[in-house]
Amino acid sequence: MRRNTAQRTIILETLQKAKSHPSVEWLYNEVRKVLPHISLGTVYRNLN
Repeated sequence: MRRNTAQRTIILETLQKAKSHPSVEWLYNEVRKVLPHISLGTVYRNLN
């Protein structure tokens, strides 16, 4: 079971706000507006 971190919460909230099927790059750029230091690897790990 994965921990529900602040990063994971923001990634999931951003996904829910997407109007269409988002790319990982789009998601990464949107999340970086809130969490500027998040890495692309973190986004990928949370999607897996």
